[in-house]
Amino acid sequence: MLQALTPLNPDRREHSRHSVDMACTIFWKGLYEYATIENISLYGAQLAGFDFPPVGTAISIQVNQLEICATIIWCGENRCGVLLDHGLDPGAFIQDHGVRPIATVSADPAVVTDILIEQYA
Repeated sequence: MLQALTPLNPDRREHSRHSVDMACTIFWKGLYEYATIENISLYGAQLAGFDFPPVGTAISIQVNQLEICATIIWCGENRCGVLLDHGLDPGAFIQDHGVRPIATVSADPAVVTDILIEQYA
């Protein structure tokens, strides 16, 4: 007797993802990179940035004063996926740390008024 095939779910995740746009800094082996958390779930997150470490690298993600330990599990063009070391309630995380545009995090632009060329020549 044949069983009916269940359609495959292209999104194999057990836990739903929450879309965010949250500035963060990732640290690994004495290096750091500014990034953006694009989405987060109970055990993972997708980050956007420019220079991520290779797959398998243990990292620390800092958001405000919170530090989250994770491991890079995939890398793509200007994005990577991480597996969080410990479960994190995405709803509480978003509520506690607020979702805000990146522009509010950066400092006001600086204006260069004087350059000491002889000091650096």
